[in-house]
Amino acid sequence: MKLGALAAALGARLAGAGAAVHAEREVQRVASLDDAGPEEVAALYSARAAPALMTTRAAAVLVGAESGSASASVSASASASASESASGSASASASASESASASGSSSSAPAAGRASSLAWAGAWPEGVARLEVDDARAALAQAARLLHGARPWAAAPPAGRGCADPQAYVAPGADVAPDVTLFPFSYVGPGAVVGAGTVLETGARVMDRAVVGRASRVGAGAYVGPGCVLGARVVLGPNAVVGGEGFGFTGRGAGRARVPHVGIVVLEDDVELGAGTCVDRAALGETRVGRGAKLDNLVHVAHNVRIGPGSVIAAQTGLSGSAVLGAEVALGGQVGVSDHARLGDGARVAAQAGVPGRDYPAGATLGGSPAVPVGEWRRTVAALRGLGRLRQRVAWLWERLAPGGGRGQGPGEGDAEEDGE
Repeated sequence: MKLGALAAALGARLAGAGAAVHAEREVQRVASLDDAGPEEVAALYSARAAPALMTTRAAAVLVGAESGSASASVSASASASASESASGSASASASASESASASGSSSSAPAAGRASSLAWAGAWPEGVARLEVDDARAALAQAARLLHGARPWAAAPPAGRGCADPQAYVAPGADVAPDVTLFPFSYVGPGAVVGAGTVLETGARVMDRAVVGRASRVGAGAYVGPGCVLGARVVLGPNAVVGGEGFGFTGRGAGRARVPHVGIVVLEDDVELGAGTCVDRAALGETRVGRGAKLDNLVHVAHNVRIGPGSVIAAQTGLSGSAVLGAEVALGGQVGVSDHARLGDGARVAAQAGVPGRDYPAGATLGGSPAVPVGEWRRTVAALRGLGRLRQRVAWLWERLAPGGGRGQGPGEGDAEEDGE
């Protein structure tokens, strides 16, 4: 693909010296700044990647509003030695700048966007095209889709796309669209429905009366339980489980008995589950994951949980029974949500937080265990880090102010150094 065509597809501005020549260059892939070669496109995200920009071999680099500080950092780094060798003239310039500032002149203080553009122009690697976009991360993702396809890692079906492998099994009474792709050892149970353009990878199982919507993909070893419903364009990663029996028992000890879970799971359109993620069927009614929600690898969703549309959940998070997440909720990795907790729309929970089973308002941002508003959590963490020093100070005061001249051990004095303060 020509770089000019890619820029047009991304809505990017091809900027810098030689833009017309760069537009005719062929690009084939995306890569990191460190690894990119002459036929690859990279992106600059932040100041931490600034040194790699000046040594990259990429054909082009995407820069966005979030890249401005990085570009300024590159510019500052590139000009540091020159500034040191011309300290006299730098001082004079600084004085002139201060004078202009005092007189209210705005010409020496360009807007943030202009400052970033000047920084890019002043410290940009030779021979590398610059693609200016609003959001470099989003643009790189779009470029990857254009150059690599939506799922470049997906295995090619041995029998061809839209074909059923001879070693796949479709039970009598199943309704499978003619263009469904069935890999070896995939299974479709009696009464199941599989929509047009769907792919069942090796060992995928769609059980009795389950429904899988059009253009979906059920990964290798993934399982869709009896009666469960997947909407259109749903993606299940390898070994994901939809509709396994929920965790519920009555009684105690040897008399403990499993509670039958007779409900189903519904995954709405455009939901994605990562590898090994499990969504349990409801005890009664539904466990539901809303449209466009994305769940990472190894997430556990218990019976009767409801996840709102557009929510994102990072790896190793667990949601206990009947928890409710509103729309666009974001959970970091290893979050635990207690049963019957309710998180309002747009709530955000920091990694490793433990959310007790109560209601939280829309837009809440939580951290810690038990979870509290994130500002309170950060203050608590900061206070804990200072406890060792506080103990030393108390011991010092005890030594000077306690009766008898502080002879003997004061409170906390004996172990004041345990924290390494």
